[in-house]
Amino acid sequence: MCDLQPTQSPPSSMVLTPPDDNIRIPWGRLISRMNEMDPVDLVSDAVSLGRAEYCDIVIVKNRFPDHIVFHISKEHFVISKQAGGPVFITDLSKNGTFINRQKVGRNNKYVLQNNDIISVGIKDMLIYTYKQMDNFEEKYLPLELQKKYEVGEFLGRGAVGEVRLVYEKTTTKKFAVKKITKGKFNTSRLHDLNHPSKIYSEINILQHLNHPCVISMREIVETEEDVFIILEYMEGGELTSRIEKFHLSEPLVKYYFYQMVLAVKHLHDNNVTHRDLKPENVLLSSNRMDCLLKVSDFGLSKESEDNIMRTMCGTMCYVAPEIIDDRYKEYDNQCDIWSLGVILYYMMSKEFPFNSSDRRSLGLLILRGNFSMVGPKWQNASYPVKDLIRRMLTVNPKERINSRQILQHPWISRDQALQIRVNDLIKSHQKVPDFVEPDVVEPVVVSPDVFDPEPHPKRCRVDGNDETAENTTATNTVSPTLTPPLPTATITSPATPPTFTPPQIPEKVASVCLSAPLTPPLPPLTAAPPIPESDLEGLTLTQMPQLILSPNDPKE
Repeated sequence: MCDLQPTQSPPSSMVLTPPDDNIRIPWGRLISRMNEMDPVDLVSDAVSLGRAEYCDIVIVKNRFPDHIVFHISKEHFVISKQAGGPVFITDLSKNGTFINRQKVGRNNKYVLQNNDIISVGIKDMLIYTYKQMDNFEEKYLPLELQKKYEVGEFLGRGAVGEVRLVYEKTTTKKFAVKKITKGKFNTSRLHDLNHPSKIYSEINILQHLNHPCVISMREIVETEEDVFIILEYMEGGELTSRIEKFHLSEPLVKYYFYQMVLAVKHLHDNNVTHRDLKPENVLLSSNRMDCLLKVSDFGLSKESEDNIMRTMCGTMCYVAPEIIDDRYKEYDNQCDIWSLGVILYYMMSKEFPFNSSDRRSLGLLILRGNFSMVGPKWQNASYPVKDLIRRMLTVNPKERINSRQILQHPWISRDQALQIRVNDLIKSHQKVPDFVEPDVVEPVVVSPDVFDPEPHPKRCRVDGNDETAENTTATNTVSPTLTPPLPTATITSPATPPTFTPPQIPEKVASVCLSAPLTPPLPPLTAAPPIPESDLEGLTLTQMPQLILSPNDPKE
């Protein structure tokens, strides 16, 4: 090819037109079902149809037959798309807008999905078929769920799967779908988090739990490769974000913690041990500070009538010492109490009681149980909350406080105003008749022998003569059998468990000042004395045992 002379201009066919940055790619298309209607590319965030001139799609008399114009309102419907969200159609008409011959209803919204048919005036007057340009949502959900839900943005990952936001088509209500890719049904891979037996165990646990502070499941769909679990959606996100972004006062920490204890007590009463309690697995119902909390993510949970477990699993910063101490051949649900103690410590100080970048050093700190509650961050913390943290972070699980005793601890039991607030919150979400849970909300007379004011450093150490954790069997519940594998591509509605209703607090209660001092005055706290290395003889710590870890657990 010869070079052009400087005086020559290249032919027009060789001139490249610079791209127009204002060109927008359509996110959807309306395909005409009538000869009078033109196809429409949906580019803007909202497109309206009606007889009024200000509508984007105008139905005029000189182009459409009278029987069509007669049924069209001035502004009949609007199709809109949210950033990162689904496509909505809003019915603004008197005669009605129909999707797949089902009436939407005036001022109601409906989530449009690919191939939905739009009718106006009467259900048989078909004008458009909606086509979405990005068919990712079609590939993500199985056909059964595509008929009901539209996929929204990515929310996060749990212990065994990813979670996305979905919108119910008929109500536009938000839910969360957890997608778990099944592993091979192989006994050699039994400890994999996506092993089918573990997936069915999580489903079985969700089906039999019913508590306002525990995440609830709506339905399940299984295909050959994946399991889809539809869960309630929590607008406020994870508790971790709330702790990191805001300074939480002690009353607010107690407000959140009390709900978590109610949830854990419900788990333990139903023979379920969570085994991965942490702020990332505690979800908030809204962005309000006084919102409802729900415990979620049961991928590592265990349902056992004998309350005996042997698998080493959890997130290292929150794991109980008996899980990583090889002298304990088994452990029980008291491991959840330790995790709650770490969460409470973290909410109060934004620091971990046991923290090290080295995995082995972190394990040694946990086994020793040495932690401090002194310094500026603990200066305004009350003695009762420090006492409760000590009792929860007791290394010996036999001496560790349990979930029922936590509710009887003075930090919670003496705060009846807190119990009323949480009870009212639960009732506002449940809308069911009152139910009194025994031994929880009744006034508790605490004996000095049970909750003495003096700190006991030895509670934070393992006694060398202890052999194994006491097997405390939960009562009042019969463990259901394991759910068998679900048939391919079918929907199963979870069994309806007995309805839970929050505890009822007596109307006439004494006014309780949250900052009222205890009587007699309590002694000041001092840092726990260092424990000699000789006390740790017999521990095999040359290499920390491998845990079944959550995805966000830091690894070496």
